[in-house]
Amino acid sequence: MGWFSRKKKVKAEPEPPRVDPPPQPAAAEPPASAGAGEVAAITGRWEATIADIASRLDQVLAQATTESEALLGSLGTDFGPLDRIWSPAKARMHEHTEMVSDAWDAISDELSEVDGLPEGVMSREGGKRDLATCELEIRYERAYRTVMARAAEAMIAAAERGQVDADVARRMILASGGLFLGQREAQEAWEAMRRAETRINNYREKRAVPLELLKELESSARTYWTTALGVEARHAPEQQPYVAAKIESYMKDVGKTLRRYWQWREQAG
Repeated sequence: MGWFSRKKKVKAEPEPPRVDPPPQPAAAEPPASAGAGEVAAITGRWEATIADIASRLDQVLAQATTESEALLGSLGTDFGPLDRIWSPAKARMHEHTEMVSDAWDAISDELSEVDGLPEGVMSREGGKRDLATCELEIRYERAYRTVMARAAEAMIAAAERGQVDADVARRMILASGGLFLGQREAQEAWEAMRRAETRINNYREKRAVPLELLKELESSARTYWTTALGVEARHAPEQQPYVAAKIESYMKDVGKTLRRYWQWREQAG
């Protein structure tokens, strides 16, 4: 046959229908870290325990405050009845700080048994113990100083009305009442100072302490002592000549603490 002869076409076999493979389930994402859920449960209980202990101390302080308020109109020139209320309250506060310590012992035991405990968890949670203890002390001092300052104000008012011996009242204000008034006025700065001290002490290495935190300690301490002693001298003028020297004395102690940190020495020159 020639070039122009046609070849017989062979009929193509039909292709089998396409069958898509069944969808594969997505691979499960690995957990963020081994034991993460267990750690979260333990630390959640730890924080709840801290909050419960703080709430129980608040009840103690509220009761002491109520008892104190009932006495303010009849104290005369004697702070003694209030001391008899607040000394046991302070002992109760220390009991609550021990509760925090005991709870941390149990929590730390649980954390130590977690497989693959992430680095830094133990240190972070242990720091909460110190901060919680600091906050309990702050709550006590805030309530106590508020009551004692109100008692000092009541004593001054009674002396002005001639209901108590003015000379005796003046001596009591000079001895302690003026300081109570100063401490109440400077309470916010005192709390900032105590929190800064606690956070600084939570660092395992001195070189890791941020300079800003050290500055916060210095600033809050100076504000506290300047305010507390200044208000005291306003109510007890006999103290006025000694205010500046007292402030510098207290700040000298703060300075000794700060100079233990190279970052403070470096910026101070």
